[in-house]
Amino acid sequence: MKLLLFMHLIGCVLFLGNIITAAFWKVRADVKGDAAMIHQTAKNVMLADYAFTLPGLVLIVVSGIMMAVKSDYAMWGMSWLTASLILFVITGILWAAVLL
Repeated sequence: MKLLLFMHLIGCVLFLGNIITAAFWKVRADVKGDAAMIHQTAKNVMLADYAFTLPGLVLIVVSGIMMAVKSDYAMWGMSWLTASLILFVITGILWAAVLL
């Protein structure tokens, strides 16, 4: 269980850390107003999303579900766990819509 918790926390750090960092660099590029810099920053942010955000997301979901199953939480029916997974999917859809 400790390994799953560690994987979950690493996933959270990767996921949130990259989102915060990407937003910082995107805002800095937008403030400069240089189209080439904005384009390069957007390309790097997308690369970082694939390298850090996506693996972080997978670690969060997989380790979270595994910990819930191991702890005998009900995976079906409306609970805080189901609500959190639904909200996670909604934010993923919004992220993909903005990204595309």
